[in-house]
Amino acid sequence: MAKLIKCKHCKHQIARKAKSCPSCGGSNKKTSLLGYCIMFFMFMYVVSLFNSPEEDSKPQKVTKAKKANILKAKKQNAINKFLSASDCKPEDLKIAKYAAIGKDNVNIYKLSNGKYTKILNEAASKALKEKHYHTVNHKSKIFEACQKGDYSYIFPIGQESAKGWIKTNNIVGYNGLKKVQINPSIFEKYTKSNYRETLKKFGRYLNRIQSMRVQLAKKLISSNKCEYIEHSDLSLDKSSKRNLIFWATCGNKERYYLSEKEIKAETKLLSQSEKSWTEHDAKLACMQLVRSRVQNKSTLDFHMLGMGARKVASTQVVSVSLDFDAKNSFGVQQDFTAYCTFKPGKDGSIQIEQK
Repeated sequence: MAKLIKCKHCKHQIARKAKSCPSCGGSNKKTSLLGYCIMFFMFMYVVSLFNSPEEDSKPQKVTKAKKANILKAKKQNAINKFLSASDCKPEDLKIAKYAAIGKDNVNIYKLSNGKYTKILNEAASKALKEKHYHTVNHKSKIFEACQKGDYSYIFPIGQESAKGWIKTNNIVGYNGLKKVQINPSIFEKYTKSNYRETLKKFGRYLNRIQSMRVQLAKKLISSNKCEYIEHSDLSLDKSSKRNLIFWATCGNKERYYLSEKEIKAETKLLSQSEKSWTEHDAKLACMQLVRSRVQNKSTLDFHMLGMGARKVASTQVVSVSLDFDAKNSFGVQQDFTAYCTFKPGKDGSIQIEQK
């Protein structure tokens, strides 16, 4: 007789070997050892999900201090990389600071046998079929590795392959142990060998002149008009003993003219380029000057094709030449050329010549 067991679904008795219960139809299959193992591992997996530490499920927060340390380490690695690639010697003054260039077209040199020579830009020389040398320009960012005498070894940021030596006074920023924004020569006293003409004309005012040229340089720096003052001095051709006029040139080649009174006062600073005439306005003003000089204005005829204008970059002076014809006092139509000159911040002057 077959052994009977209770159905695990409906509790009725069924044969042990029966595949299903005749009363409820429930399965009578036994779970194998493999099945129990699978169920055990699934159970443990579910438990591990619920019991995992909360902090592991969240991203780790990076503290400000940690970020600062990371940035500091990166910066130090970059500095070490520059220093190891430089030609600095142990006896040179170590700088290891970022700075900028205060002038345009600053030559980069290589040092060989104690002599500095310009570095040839082979690619530019080949393309332009004439010699060109590696340079850095105004506002270029650099890394200054060290100083040797009057020279600094630098890496131009973005074109590190153009590394080499440049004259230290071309650098705006921390050069050595102090921040240089004004050419040191501006603080030097006048000497007979260098300023003979100034001493001859304004010898009794030297202390005043020396003070004012330094004040002008400092005024331009404090007003953020210039990052670096290249020159600051008395204008001999514009000055008189009663009215001293000073000029200054920035590293970006902008030039300023101010009187002693303007330097002391809260005057708005305008460079020569900001005061200068545009070529278009100069042409119109020249035509107006011609009209003011011609007697028979109704007969005036401008030759627009013969009009030209040119601005000189160094002085910001605009010159205009203008051809025209008009009747003279005898009623005879004649050809003329007008030459107009417009200096920055001043009215124009005119000279008329008959052809």
